[in-house]
Amino acid sequence: MLVGCNSAGKSNIIRAVGLVAHNIKNLRLPGFGTYGNVFGRLYGQKEFPMPLFSFDGGNYDFAQTGNFERTLHRGASEEIEFSCGLPDRHLMSASECFSRVINRKSYAAVETAFEITLTVIPAEGDEEQKGKEKSFARVSHILIKDNKRAIQYEIDFVKQAMSLSIDGNETTTDLEDYLSQKEGSPSSQTVLGSYMLNLKHCVFPEKEKQMTYTEQEESIDESISHFEYLIGYEKYEYIKAHDVSRRMVYWKEDKNDYNAEVLHEYKAQKITNIAKKFVKDWMKEFKIGTDFKVEETYGVLYECKIAQNGAWIPLSDLGVGANHLFIFLLKMAILFSKNIPEEEDAPNDDESAENTITMSEIKERMFVILEEPEQNLHPDFQSKLADLLLYIYEKRRIKFIVETHSEYLIRRSQVLVAKIAKEDAKKNPFKVNYIPENGMPYDMEYRADGRFNQGFGKGFFDESKRQIIELL
Repeated sequence: MLVGCNSAGKSNIIRAVGLVAHNIKNLRLPGFGTYGNVFGRLYGQKEFPMPLFSFDGGNYDFAQTGNFERTLHRGASEEIEFSCGLPDRHLMSASECFSRVINRKSYAAVETAFEITLTVIPAEGDEEQKGKEKSFARVSHILIKDNKRAIQYEIDFVKQAMSLSIDGNETTTDLEDYLSQKEGSPSSQTVLGSYMLNLKHCVFPEKEKQMTYTEQEESIDESISHFEYLIGYEKYEYIKAHDVSRRMVYWKEDKNDYNAEVLHEYKAQKITNIAKKFVKDWMKEFKIGTDFKVEETYGVLYECKIAQNGAWIPLSDLGVGANHLFIFLLKMAILFSKNIPEEEDAPNDDESAENTITMSEIKERMFVILEEPEQNLHPDFQSKLADLLLYIYEKRRIKFIVETHSEYLIRRSQVLVAKIAKEDAKKNPFKVNYIPENGMPYDMEYRADGRFNQGFGKGFFDESKRQIIELL
């Protein structure tokens, strides 16, 4: 969880995480897709074009990333450097990796599989591309470090050079020379993977006859496969702070209404019985109702109804907070159903089905970036959010980055940490990072009793005490 002063940079951090996650997977060249033999189709050219860095976030709906684009294109900065650590699936939690990013600690101290740095510059003069792209810049430099195997891949598009370093021994080549070669070029699932493969191809060119397969070649192949596995295994969802529209019906094509988007996704996705049971159970916990149904009308409209006291009432008749919570529960059910194999589902009549799933059973590692989930909620329900997020993490293996201003959510997490520590002091799943208005972010550090080792800045936990003292 991220807490701190207004305008301290919390939103920028979570948006940057999603922006980088999107571009690592979807980096592409002008005129090409996001995968395939991009080098092979460029043979004979004198210059290798800079890849496109998208600011619109694609399907991740990072609608508020324009501040990065404005900073770059309005001259406030000549370049922006996005750096991130890619945690190994089995060695390090994504939350630990994320904590190290915002605290600017060294990745070397933990088992981070890869470090990735993308340097982005303005897309000046790209009038033709600007007519095709909604919002983009150019990547001038790429650096990928494999910490486990001591391999470094680097491409400098300004200098038109690329280099591969193995155990400190570096080999550099000119991109123009490489593109002038007549022999074939290897391809990969992603543009970044294709770069890595071609760097290997440059250092260990293919021969007509099969040569001895060296340990270095084997190590590089393992490195590239590991890298592409990890970026393919990670899936991010961003749930921004949004207005709640209370309507009797929702138009299925409405892309500007989050409720309509989620209802449409719910109808399009095959929802598992376990996921439906999750929604109904937590509807009862938050006193929203006992059941729900989403009906399609005339093929273009959706109507959502909630069961309360033996009657079906429109979702729009409930309060704003109840609407917000229900849509969040529905979104989580959609993610559950996407991420769990059908054979793991429970029968329709199995109301006591075990809801825990292991990491080996999920299709992808899911990470949800959640912005101010406490909006429009009573303090009691803000506290209960901590229980909900913990349940989803423990039972569904979904992790969260949460930006919040809720003292109640943080306080409840402390209680939960203390309860968990009584069984296993090392099992704490929560982490709180405080971001001050001026100064470096820091980890609040939960103790086994639930208290924090580090203090909050002014205006957070101390605000209620200050008001009481003033009243007295």
